[in-house]
Amino acid sequence: MKSNNDKALEQIFLIKNVIDETKIKWETLSNILFYYGIMNLIFYLIQYGSSFFSFHNQAFSITELILEKAAIIGLFIYYMYSYRKEKATANKYYIGILNLCGIILFAIPFIMSLISIYFILINSDNMIKAQSYSILINQEMTANIILFFFCAVICGLISQHHGITAISVIIMSIYLILSSVFKDSSLSYSLTNSASIDFPLYGIYYTIVTSVGYIVLGLTLRKQGRGVNGIK
Repeated sequence: MKSNNDKALEQIFLIKNVIDETKIKWETLSNILFYYGIMNLIFYLIQYGSSFFSFHNQAFSITELILEKAAIIGLFIYYMYSYRKEKATANKYYIGILNLCGIILFAIPFIMSLISIYFILINSDNMIKAQSYSILINQEMTANIILFFFCAVICGLISQHHGITAISVIIMSIYLILSSVFKDSSLSYSLTNSASIDFPLYGIYYTIVTSVGYIVLGLTLRKQGRGVNGIK
């Protein structure tokens, strides 16, 4: 027969386990979104900086591409490490959300990159390659904005922060307007008296959303999660 003290201790541990299960562990998700935004911001700044200072050549492009893919792989390794670590303790709903965000941030962009490479390789004509590349870039940008929208909606739902969901709808709408109605509008920067660089407005907006947007999502989710779990 168990003593009353043993039964009381069992009840305490049971209550503790239930509380731990119902707490939402936001750390991995908020960190992934935050680091993903930081990574994008760094490479966007490098790209714009190279355009301003005119050192964007083939060797630089290849180096930048390698570093970008290495950063994505590093972030994916961090995601998998954190996922396996939390899989044993986090509740199944949070694990499902981590799975969905992993698909949005890593799997879908990877598949899109493979499709882009395939369509470029099958075309032997340089003119067709250039046109295909331009079309694929625009489609990839639109797809990434849609993925950000879904990611923001997910964060809004799990944190019960309805403002995030509303703002994500506005962000999506603005991009669709800029990329369709104002697709030819751009900001021009003069390098010399005879040369200048044009930056499409929808392209600038895209870089802000897919970098600063993810950073803000990560910070908001982290703050919201600390409040839910009683952490100041």
